Amino acid sequence: MANRKKTSVICAHLYGVAIFILIIACINFMNLATARSIKRAKEVGVRKVIGSSRASSLVSSLVNRCYYRFWRWWCLYYLYSFVAFFQFITGKQIVSPLFISSYWVALIALVLLTSIIAGSYPALYLSSLNRREY
Repeated sequence: MANRKKTSVICAHLYGVAIFILIIACINFMNLATARSIKRAKEVGVRKVIGSSRASSLVSSLVNRCYYRFWRWWCLYYLYSFVAFFQFITGKQIVSPLFISSYWVALIALVLLTSIIAGSYPALYLSSLNRREY
């Protein structure tokens, strides 16, 4: 019983470390995306000149980031489908969570959450610029 308790404490600590690393990665992405947003500033400027509101620019930027993040996760899933090949080569059994519905729900929630967290500041920054600041 004590060994099981110790294992659950270690797992909780590892989950905490994983969440901390994910938050650091989101902050790093915010900084990189804000620095890289100069390329999108002209696009946002043209949209604002045409008559787009700040909210539509914000939503457009967030949807764009979610789209690319889902595309990356789909590519990762495709690469993960080669697990059977590696199982054959190594002779070891790897358990795959791809057919568990709760895995997909958690994965989609994680992608949406990280997209919103990491894409919020660059989107707010770009949508707040005035027309003459581009």
